[in-house]
Amino acid sequence: MRSPLTADERLYLRALERDDAPVLAGFLAAETETFFLGHGRFPNSPLALDGWIQEIAAHQPPETLELAVCLRADDGLLGYVGVWELDWVNGTGELDVALWPASARGRGYGTGALRLLLDLAFGVYGLRALRAYVWSANTRSAATLRRAGFHDAGRLRTTVVKAGALLDQLALDLTAGDWLTRTHRERS
Repeated sequence: MRSPLTADERLYLRALERDDAPVLAGFLAAETETFFLGHGRFPNSPLALDGWIQEIAAHQPPETLELAVCLRADDGLLGYVGVWELDWVNGTGELDVALWPASARGRGYGTGALRLLLDLAFGVYGLRALRAYVWSANTRSAATLRRAGFHDAGRLRTTVVKAGALLDQLALDLTAGDWLTRTHRERS
């Protein structure tokens, strides 16, 4: 493991590193699903992603927490999880999850990475609440969030056109109290 911040039996989270940029660019270039990319498909060069990684590290306190999701077995990079729009005063932020390749999906990595991130966000960084948004067609991501304890908080109607259809955006949220109660119950 390369400098893990937290880990479970299969995964660990670490800071994104500049040498992750070409791997992430390759993942994005090969992605066939379009419903979860809010900005649509566009080229993500290793240079652009390297700049993004450097920008994240430049702010203190951080405005964004983005962490690499890696396999313990071989240090393989699976994507990243994080929190955008960190509001340190109010203890809130917006969840960000992006895992690849497609062959890794459906194996519980998203759920595991999300649990690790939530433990950090609530237990270490002291955030009080997180929100998440997913396109209505992205049922897999919505189910993962609900399994982690997120609650439906609303629906933003017809916020984007994807493949010629108008899609709603689902809003979900989770408080630290709900997360800590849930994890205490699961571990008891």
